[in-house]
Amino acid sequence: MSIAALRRTALFHELPVTAISRLASLGRTRRFRAGRILMKQGEAAKVMFVIVKGAVRVERSHRDLLGPVLLSVLGRGEVVGERGLLDGEPRSAAVTAEVNVTAVELTAAQLAQAMAESADVATALLHIMSRRIRDTDELLTQALAGRWAAPAAGPG
Repeated sequence: MSIAALRRTALFHELPVTAISRLASLGRTRRFRAGRILMKQGEAAKVMFVIVKGAVRVERSHRDLLGPVLLSVLGRGEVVGERGLLDGEPRSAAVTAEVNVTAVELTAAQLAQAMAESADVATALLHIMSRRIRDTDELLTQALAGRWAAPAAGPG
């Protein structure tokens, strides 16, 4: 995977070129056709993805709901699956390719290496996770007020 593709992400753009180069060599390029599942809700978290091209839908199901709730649509430069790598818990949502997707797959060890090499990676992860918590809070507020609407498409 190219260094430029990883540098375009909020998570890795502050890393030194040598660290990004190492991640690019360790990360595995994956391609997913539209409709393909990248992650299933409840499965063990083993990898995360940096979306290089395309977009994914993040949906959460619950036994008390009639169908899955769309949490987000993520596109180029976004990451998905990072929370499971950080907390070791099963996937909290399903992720499906909305269109054809090219992504870089990183393992927990590779993410830990990036965080050890640069505090900026850990800071960027905190910002990403904080934004997602706020987005989820807003969805919950809208749902409780009866105004729920699907989130707008992300970058892509």
